[in-house]
Amino acid sequence: MLLPAMLASGKNMKPPSIAPLENRLDRMLALICRAVERHPWKTGLIFFTVTAACIPGFFRLTIETNFSRNFRESSSIVQSLRFVESRLGGVGTWEVAFDTPEQLTDDFLTDVLTLTDQIRAIGDQGNPLGVVSLADVADLPPRVRGPLWMINRMSGRFSDLIRTMYNDDQHRMRIVLRSLEQQSAESRAEQIQEVRRLIADFAAADVNVNQPQQTASGMYVLLTEIIQSLLQDQTRSFLCATAGIFLCVTIAFRSLRLGLISLAPNIFPVALLLGTLGWIGIPVNIGTAMIASVSMGLTVDSTIHYLFAFERARQTMPVSEALQHAHAGAGRAVVFAHLALIAGFSVLTASRFIPLVYFGGLMSLSMFWGVFGDLILLPLLLRWTTKDISASV
Repeated sequence: MLLPAMLASGKNMKPPSIAPLENRLDRMLALICRAVERHPWKTGLIFFTVTAACIPGFFRLTIETNFSRNFRESSSIVQSLRFVESRLGGVGTWEVAFDTPEQLTDDFLTDVLTLTDQIRAIGDQGNPLGVVSLADVADLPPRVRGPLWMINRMSGRFSDLIRTMYNDDQHRMRIVLRSLEQQSAESRAEQIQEVRRLIADFAAADVNVNQPQQTASGMYVLLTEIIQSLLQDQTRSFLCATAGIFLCVTIAFRSLRLGLISLAPNIFPVALLLGTLGWIGIPVNIGTAMIASVSMGLTVDSTIHYLFAFERARQTMPVSEALQHAHAGAGRAVVFAHLALIAGFSVLTASRFIPLVYFGGLMSLSMFWGVFGDLILLPLLLRWTTKDISASV
């Protein structure tokens, strides 16, 4: 509403002059249109081959769970984190909690001590794992009258310590763990899963607890679970964006054919980008998880402009001429719009936050490939599926 009003208010506004490279751009667009017209099958085979080669890479995508990878190697956060983990142990703190009998017994505390040793043994397999439990307090010397007597004795002097490990009212006990933050997603998930298995076996074997409930929680587990869900979120967002584009274009142009055709130039840059990430082994982080839906939401604008220009032109001219008309008009706008988006997203690559760097750089690449989708793949599909109005009459 604002832009037309501003343009209409200027009575003496002069038309904008031609940019220095605008004539070259027009010639390049005309050349692309003629190439698509002369070599449709070769062009289609190239797009099909590239897309087919990239799709398997999507299933090879991995996730990034190392928090320090969100910052540049030279940042103080990464340096401090590396210093602490190399000299003082892991900084990823989490915990497991489980039900206890209404009254603690020596046998139960002995079983908890055995469980603690089993969890501690997981850290001996290559990924260090620090473990602290109430059983460690109960196992302090002198070991004369059993672990329960030791806990009762310690609760008088160190009641806060006992309460942090054991809730007498809720009959819940917890074991605190420390893991390395700088480790692979597979190692983190495997370590958490192994600890959960031990806790589940321990809770199931305790006949003194009715319907035992065990949990693993903490920021370490939370971040791991969130990042593991990125691939699922990316897939869902991609499917939702695809369905939304199909419905909107179909309704806007009243054509199921155009609705299906509009998906190809929007899916192509996403498939190319994510497939390449999977093949070269770049992990998915918070930034890359948003690329699919955002890229399609931006590319579809140019697709709609091109479809509108083509459909309007083919009412009065053959399909080949309508494609040339759309290339000369909407094609120029597509190039300018994508160049502006590329320039805007490229600014994010200067950030110190790595997910923003990935988001800005990969979105710029997606916009770059979106130009090929709108100016080559889209006219190719329109040429194959559109009949001349005069011929049909």
